[in-house]
Amino acid sequence: MKHALIAASLVLVAGLGAGCGGGDDPKPETSESSAAANATSTTEEFCEAYNSLFKEFQAGTQPTDAQAVQAIKKWADELDEVGPPEDIPAAANKGYELIVETVQKIKDDATQADIQKLTAAFTKAERVSSNAFGKWAQTTCPLQPSGAPSDDSSSSAP
Repeated sequence: MKHALIAASLVLVAGLGAGCGGGDDPKPETSESSAAANATSTTEEFCEAYNSLFKEFQAGTQPTDAQAVQAIKKWADELDEVGPPEDIPAAANKGYELIVETVQKIKDDATQADIQKLTAAFTKAERVSSNAFGKWAQTTCPLQPSGAPSDDSSSSAP
């Protein structure tokens, strides 16, 4: 079950929580208390926050369900604090906001089924924006495998 919870969580936070059906309860487009509304970051800062969860799970230590949930919630809080970079596409930004809000709703004692319910409740438009965020983040913030040398020669800072 631990592997399943982590896998479901990673699918959710990667922005690919397509779910299997649309919900009837629409979610707000933006969070009223979202720090992201005022925060902007560089792409590098955003990617560092985005990849932090994946790096934590990549370390090889198998967390308990509670530890995984806490790590995911901490990750969403970090993303919210850092905010998206200014050049994030509008559709990806909507997905970013949706993912952060959705993860912040996860209860501390959540199960895999609880997380699946959250993503299954996504409307068609929410699935589209969630997927847009996931694709943008995976392209913009590729994660280096653990132990792989980073290739700084390919980065071109303005």
